[in-house]
Amino acid sequence: MYISGVTFSLRYYGLKHKEQIEKYTYFYAYSRAKLLSLLPGKKGKFQKQYFDYVFKNYHNLDKHDNSIPQNKMFNLYFVTISDLIRREDIHKLQSGVKYLLKNRTSNRFLTAPNGLEELCKKIDQMDSTLLCWYETTDCGIFEFQNHPLEKSIDYFTLKICNINSGYLSLQFNIYLSELKMKELNSLISCNYKDKRGFAVQSLTKKSNASGAYKNYSITHYNDNYLKADKIYEFISKIEWEFLQELSHYFPLVLHNKEILPPRIEVYRTDIDYHDNNEFFWESIGISAYQGQFIDKRHKMFFSNNRSGRYDATLSNNRLIYIFKDDDIEVGQLRSIKDHVYSHINEYANDYFLFKFLDILSIETGKVVIKYKHNLDKIKLKQNHLGFLLNGSTEPSIYKLSSRAPRFLLVRLRTSYCAVMHILQRFFFPHS
Repeated sequence: MYISGVTFSLRYYGLKHKEQIEKYTYFYAYSRAKLLSLLPGKKGKFQKQYFDYVFKNYHNLDKHDNSIPQNKMFNLYFVTISDLIRREDIHKLQSGVKYLLKNRTSNRFLTAPNGLEELCKKIDQMDSTLLCWYETTDCGIFEFQNHPLEKSIDYFTLKICNINSGYLSLQFNIYLSELKMKELNSLISCNYKDKRGFAVQSLTKKSNASGAYKNYSITHYNDNYLKADKIYEFISKIEWEFLQELSHYFPLVLHNKEILPPRIEVYRTDIDYHDNNEFFWESIGISAYQGQFIDKRHKMFFSNNRSGRYDATLSNNRLIYIFKDDDIEVGQLRSIKDHVYSHINEYANDYFLFKFLDILSIETGKVVIKYKHNLDKIKLKQNHLGFLLNGSTEPSIYKLSSRAPRFLLVRLRTSYCAVMHILQRFFFPHS
């Protein structure tokens, strides 16, 4: 069994920390403006007008209804999550699979149990360079019985997929518990309205002189997008709790680096795409006119919306897959749910490859930018190049020769080649 040695600085991928910061910043801005409004004289009068305008007299002009259409249904069917495993950690992967099979196998389903040795042998042979190899390996159906996650997750499946000569991936289909489904359905169905707003730093002009001083103002984002944020964060927190538990048994690459792994959210509905429900679709995180039809009854959305609370340049880990339910029980070959499950089972790994590319590109860019910022701090005239070369934040005590700039270029070129090697190893393993 693999026990992760990673210490997380931010739980829930920083989502709860973000909420706490927003709440604290708003409280600070409100308290500060309230105290300034109590000052005597003209200054106090100006601050009182500012306080009333920003905090008391806000009128939400957005009268649109983003609740679910009347007598309609829109429910989460399941969530598919994928994370990477390095091939050098294949023995830890096998150990984690053995733990799940021995301790978390569900007894509620009629499935043929996998033999441990046979399954480990299949995992060893998931290498396309071999003459006989496996592309995927299904490991079974599992549940968290007598575990805190039992309140959030009803059961889940695990499939191991071949990525390339450097990586495998773990693919989980997660079915939420009845309790969490009720909470999520309540959020999806409601007409969400934000009455408070979000505090952001701003500049306020001085009343009796030129210039301005730092202040706080309140910004209000689109209610539809804020509701989409809530849905995104609700599922992301469950994803973190799930992967955090499994990180004790599997050396997950993205999760252990505090990167939110990609997922596909599969929803079933009886709402017609052609009906005028623009505001509801936006509150789910999509635009009805976007997406790609798989066929006339199910559609994949490769891009989705979040509010201005999130940096637009950050990677979006979500794919949203929506199908129109036909009310035929699952297990019938003519049921749309069977077709959806078959599509996800066959093509999810291909979808995730695009998401892995997006995530790796952004994370590699962060490394390059960080290194560039260190380079920008160098004062070439003083020959303070050692701190960049040595990886420290202080100038080196050793004086570099007049050839130091050329040496620096060599090191920069080496770093660039290392970054490109990472990309090449991941996406072009046989080149």
